[in-house]
Amino acid sequence: GDGCDDCSNFDGTNDGFGPLADFAANAVGKFINDGPDDDNDGFCNAGDNDQDNDGVDDWADNEPNNRFACRDLDNDGCDDCASGFDRREADGADNDGDELCNDGDPDDDNDGVLDVDDTDPFDDRKCGDTDGDGCDDCSSGRFDTANDGPDADGDGQCDTNDPDNDGDGVPDADDPQPNNPFICGDTDGDFCDDCAVTGGPADASNDGDDFDGDGQCDLGDFDDDNDGVVDFLDFDPRDPNVQDPPPAGQGVPGFGGFTIDAIIPFPPLLPVPICGFGLAAAIPAIAIGLLGMKRRNRRRRDNRKAA
Repeated sequence: GDGCDDCSNFDGTNDGFGPLADFAANAVGKFINDGPDDDNDGFCNAGDNDQDNDGVDDWADNEPNNRFACRDLDNDGCDDCASGFDRREADGADNDGDELCNDGDPDDDNDGVLDVDDTDPFDDRKCGDTDGDGCDDCSSGRFDTANDGPDADGDGQCDTNDPDNDGDGVPDADDPQPNNPFICGDTDGDFCDDCAVTGGPADASNDGDDFDGDGQCDLGDFDDDNDGVVDFLDFDPRDPNVQDPPPAGQGVPGFGGFTIDAIIPFPPLLPVPICGFGLAAAIPAIAIGLLGMKRRNRRRRDNRKAA
């Protein structure tokens, strides 16, 4: 049923129509030497719908007797039968695996940049630097100028070529921590970072709590209430109207009428209350006083023995 008479070329010898002798049959009983058979499939060309056995019927095959050529349905410039069989996904070298052969693929690395504009058309992480920030626009594997490298401040410029990585207004060369917008330096020397509050831009007048509003943060301001008395000598450093402690037995402002029961001398001969603001400073003074009392008691004992 292949369209060729099974005895059409019978002469009792191998007559040139196929590799076997006349009347030789294939596994399904087809005579395989009854006419020209280009693909040696046991069907003579006259009755073979696919003479080159490439998987494409002869009527649709541009070259029905050439198994490596048939058609180009995906229009990628490579014959779909380039592999010897109808396989569009294997019709030629395909760098990005998108089933378009490189010859007809306008973007061989599939990075979103056409090969004609791509500095490296076979590397999806290299294509060029259109924004001039020092990072390749395809660093992420796709063209994206806003995602072409680490960008601490999210300004679209990768850190590699960004003069101010954290966007705090201080150039990286002058910034002690160029990737932290809340640390940029202390230009006024008040022990508070100029970016501590704003996170940039730097503002030396707004870098921390400032009780008296003099521009110096309390951390580095030695007179928080600006009353002319340094804080460590000021009984109440947050009240410009109070510098000295009240007399013994009187109420302490701000302590609900709590009274000071003892005042002790403390270098440089300042009145320091045992309770309240001066407690921490009073502890070493008390220790010194106790040591002095111990020495006086020892001298008294020695004097009694001598008498």
